[in-house]
Amino acid sequence: MPKKKSSYPGFTLVELVIVVAITVAIGAAVFVNAWDFFASRNVDLSLDEIAAAIRETQKRAVTQDTGAAWGIRFTNGTSTVDRYEVATGTSYSASSVSKTYTFRRDVEFSEPTAGTSTDIFFSAISGKTSANKIISVVATGRGFLVGDVMVDALGRVNTRLEKGLAGYLGW
Repeated sequence: MPKKKSSYPGFTLVELVIVVAITVAIGAAVFVNAWDFFASRNVDLSLDEIAAAIRETQKRAVTQDTGAAWGIRFTNGTSTVDRYEVATGTSYSASSVSKTYTFRRDVEFSEPTAGTSTDIFFSAISGKTSANKIISVVATGRGFLVGDVMVDALGRVNTRLEKGLAGYLGW
């Protein structure tokens, strides 16, 4: 008598293993892309906040708020958190700081370099700076996401977000 093929409903073990493997692969790809998206968004939002603080500081210099020039200092601390401080006057003094900002997201300065500071002071009335300056931020642990805030000598403020070293170097 010929053997009857069993007709149990369901899936074989091989079919289940294949479905699980595909699901894990898709899940891993989504996780990596979501991680990159959020890191990119954190850098982009931080750039917007820095640019807004720079523009507000420049506006205060142009309108001669409190009768003085205004500037902003960016500090990349080694033992302290990275911060930027708005101050009155033509040079930085801790006693002239009116507001201090810190990053609310997982980003840090890459320029100024660790343990250094960069100042941008605006001339009263004209709102110009003494030289072109670039402030760079990177996503913490994700160094291939670099954002720049560029301030030229005329006081124009621009932002740029680059993904990958080749894009950052202009290749």
